[in-house]
Amino acid sequence: MLAFLTLTTPLMLLGLAGLAGPLIAHWLNRRARKRIVFPTIRLLSESLASQSHLYRLRRWLLLVLRCLAIAAIVLAFAGPMWQDQPAQAASGTSSVGVVIVLDVSASSAQQSDGVALADSMRALANRTLDSLSEGSDVVDVVYAAARPRAAFGQLSSNFAAIRQELQKFQPTCERADLAAALAKAGEVLASHQGARRVVLLSDMQKSNWGELAVDPKILPAGTALTVVPVSAKTAANVALSAARVEPLAPIMNQQARVLVTVHNYTGAPRKVEVEASLADKSLGKQTTAEIEPGSAAELAFSVTFGSEGQHAVVFSCTDADSLRSDNHAFLAVRTVRRLPVAVVGDDSPSQPGSATYFMLRALAPRGDQNDPYEVRYLSSADLSYSRINDVQAVFVGHVGALSQASLQALAMYANQGGGVVFFCGDGPVKENLQALRDLDRHANILPLELLSQNDLTLEGGQALAVKSADAPPGATPAAPAADSRQLLHDFDGPARAALGQVRFTKVWFARPSNDPLARTLLTFADQSTPALAMRYVGSGKLVLANFSPSLACSDLGKHGCFVALVHAIAEYVRPQRTAAAPLAGEPLRLSVDAAGGEFAATGPDGRPCQIQTTSSSGGSDVTIVRPELPGFYRLTQGGQQLALAAVNIDPRESDLATVDQDLVFKQLKVKDLALDVRDTSAAGPILRVRGWPIWHWFVVAALCAFALELTLLAVWRR
Repeated sequence: MLAFLTLTTPLMLLGLAGLAGPLIAHWLNRRARKRIVFPTIRLLSESLASQSHLYRLRRWLLLVLRCLAIAAIVLAFAGPMWQDQPAQAASGTSSVGVVIVLDVSASSAQQSDGVALADSMRALANRTLDSLSEGSDVVDVVYAAARPRAAFGQLSSNFAAIRQELQKFQPTCERADLAAALAKAGEVLASHQGARRVVLLSDMQKSNWGELAVDPKILPAGTALTVVPVSAKTAANVALSAARVEPLAPIMNQQARVLVTVHNYTGAPRKVEVEASLADKSLGKQTTAEIEPGSAAELAFSVTFGSEGQHAVVFSCTDADSLRSDNHAFLAVRTVRRLPVAVVGDDSPSQPGSATYFMLRALAPRGDQNDPYEVRYLSSADLSYSRINDVQAVFVGHVGALSQASLQALAMYANQGGGVVFFCGDGPVKENLQALRDLDRHANILPLELLSQNDLTLEGGQALAVKSADAPPGATPAAPAADSRQLLHDFDGPARAALGQVRFTKVWFARPSNDPLARTLLTFADQSTPALAMRYVGSGKLVLANFSPSLACSDLGKHGCFVALVHAIAEYVRPQRTAAAPLAGEPLRLSVDAAGGEFAATGPDGRPCQIQTTSSSGGSDVTIVRPELPGFYRLTQGGQQLALAAVNIDPRESDLATVDQDLVFKQLKVKDLALDVRDTSAAGPILRVRGWPIWHWFVVAALCAFALELTLLAVWRR
């Protein structure tokens, strides 16, 4: 294989003019032949010896050694590079575009033996710059966070500015999207006409690399990718995550529990002490039992919230470990006086016999503070996510055609953990449900397919019977593990018997869904038509009741068992777990029942946050664009706090285990992508942009020439 030698600074070859020095000295020091009269034979012999061939050979040898030393020094300053391929040699004079991708995820803030991983990453990034030719090559920096960004947005030859940028960068509390970061690097390199290189410096976290999916066209064709592992020597870590409250909406002055999960990512069993605090007041400390490596334990603290509203709970552990940002977990709790539920209907709530009339009185029979539910009545025109996002259940009765915005509000509410109950009576029921189903093109979220409405009065009426198939969710493989309730668990015998005596005049012919996320809860007496069915939707539930309490459809509303049934359904669909916790770096959406005025959001550090506001009927959706820090974010309007939200780091960032090189090659195995994994413990530059630098060998050659000259002179003088 042919190799080529190139020079990075060929003008330094002008220094070869220094070879004239030893040549001139040699010429001036040469000996001319003269006739000399010696007084003794001894002196004559010495004169003959000095003119011998051996003496002249010594002089020429010293000249060669001195010329070699000077030439080697000059060539060392010229920056010689050894090229393995003709293509490399050809590119030696062209500009190289390089993008340095820095993994600034939360795990990159870990420390090992008192040394921050970010400092090692900074040093390696500067070594990468040292591999390039300033003034010729162009560089940019991409930060791999939850939403990657480029430092300059275009390639720059200003190495001083690049080094300043590297000096001030800090790890984030976010999770790195490595695929998006490489895509951003590809965008920056796309317009460069010369050779393209990407240098990825990462802590090689296994949980992150294991999920990496790379598009074959993520980088421009011909781009070379160099992965530089920046791993810590030790990665012992304990972490707190999954902070939650039971029940989800605690009632003020009633005992509740706040819980947190403790993870052990060290190499030995470990006990961890955790302290919980509420509004800077300690709720006590607890210590886990020994947690095995790679396992977790849950701690629960009892708490009574003495006021209605929003509360901030903080969990902390002080154990020394490699990563500090996950030693805290934050939880925002909203307490209520009574459990809020929403009733949506377009019929008159004050007209006896209407569906809304019966639902309102079933949920709040006393009409005072002693009722367990605080009912919020909405017409279909008033239905929005900001109006229902904080309720425990939404009951939809007799409504007209629902708008797209109303249907989206119901779907979002269910996906975020809420329970939606549809009573299928008169009106455009089938059309509304089909429109709700069509919101998700990938799945049919309906537990029943309504065919046609049937008037049962012609057949003498039917009775509602409870089917024994209301089995525990363990029989349904797709049921969430946290859901352990049965519909009629608290439905006593007399109420069940009374339910069987209800007469219905209008029901729907319906087919149950075969989806494993759906199941039939109740059937009519002949068991040919489902009466009540449920399907899991996201973190919540969608329940279809194939009947209505309206007197036009049944006499259910007049029976006392309807109150017990509605309460049982409300408890059944009541959220038992929250949706995915807000994570640092991801947009944080807050829906508030307020419109108009100026909203303001502040982060854990008290600084204002960038927000985007979308108004809807009766409320507003406010999005905090990028919550960078874990902690509490407050949304205010006119100085009044409207919402409190807790943001935590992604729990996957706490596992500091690293990936092996085989998986790196597997994840980045893309056609036409030249991949190299750099060993940072080896000497030399990070990149071989223009081949191997061999200037140091020329310095060694010069030193050897000087050493040989001195040795020869010492020997000859003897």
